Amino acid sequence: MMAEIVYTNQRGINPPLGGYMLNLSQTMDGDTSTFTLTNYGNVPTEFGNFGGYKFILKGENFSYNHAGNPAAGTITGLEIRDASGNTLVKVENGLQRDFAAFFMDRLTKRKPCH
Repeated sequence: MMAEIVYTNQRGINPPLGGYMLNLSQTMDGDTSTFTLTNYGNVPTEFGNFGGYKFILKGENFSYNHAGNPAAGTITGLEIRDASGNTLVKVENGLQRDFAAFFMDRLTKRKPCH
């Protein structure tokens, strides 16, 4: 089954998923099924300013290493919410990504998340 993507961005641009979290000052919060990065930065990127945005990974069996970084689990969906809590992007149904690999490859290196 292919992942279902609902994209309701009203900004007039279509940044890649990682574009929301570039140049950020972030906090991380997670449990066994949800991991949230909150962008507290107000540093503009080539795609705009995303201060207050939340990048939420949803999945199964999330675990973390001693530093609090993702170590294992499977991502089954994600959401991006703006600073007012509106959902801009929602991906669900069929997404199967390795949690630790996605975090290390896409979020810590600030690559676009295509």
